[in-house]
Amino acid sequence: MTRLLMVLHREWTMAFKHQGNVFYFLAFMVVSVSLFPFAFGVESHSLTELAPGIIWLTTLFAAMMSLPHLLEKDYEDGVLEQMVLQGVHPAFLIFLKILTHWLLTGVVVVVVTPVFGLLLALPESMQQSIALSVLCGSPAISLVGVGLASLMLGVSRASRFLPIIVFPLQIPLIVLGVAASKGQIGLVSLVGLDLFLLPLALVCGAYALRHALAR
Repeated sequence: MTRLLMVLHREWTMAFKHQGNVFYFLAFMVVSVSLFPFAFGVESHSLTELAPGIIWLTTLFAAMMSLPHLLEKDYEDGVLEQMVLQGVHPAFLIFLKILTHWLLTGVVVVVVTPVFGLLLALPESMQQSIALSVLCGSPAISLVGVGLASLMLGVSRASRFLPIIVFPLQIPLIVLGVAASKGQIGLVSLVGLDLFLLPLALVCGAYALRHALAR
């Protein structure tokens, strides 16, 4: 248990050690969202209709920025191999990466949703709907992203192509997320998707990590 807590502490320490990445993530999202009122007009009805899609797509784009190097750096430095040799289960390592990625992307988006609401002139009820949909649906972004990133460990220049591979697989999530934001489907659909993807990501990620370390 002590060893697992040490691994968890390291993940959080490394995440907050590079706070510039978090601030860059926030800056990218705020700047991206703030551009849309200039295109559609603050009072435009279409802007309100498009707001859920704008925030969901911007969240996806920003989340993909940190994905290529989430596992790759630790793999190249031998950190992942040392952790496995010390008895940490590969599935637990993958879970920690997923959790860290989600907390620093999806949860951050939920926290700053009121800022997006001001930029897009959204009513409070819609802000709450979008925040809840992102909170329930964003884990799937991390599950799919980290799962695929683990499958590409050790592949030459894989980080360059990872976002291109991940984006098409996220289309169903974007559709469900936007629909949930508008109240067209229940949030339980997003939670169900998360629960479906979680074991797949852990099993595939653990297998891929073992295979990459055995090379």
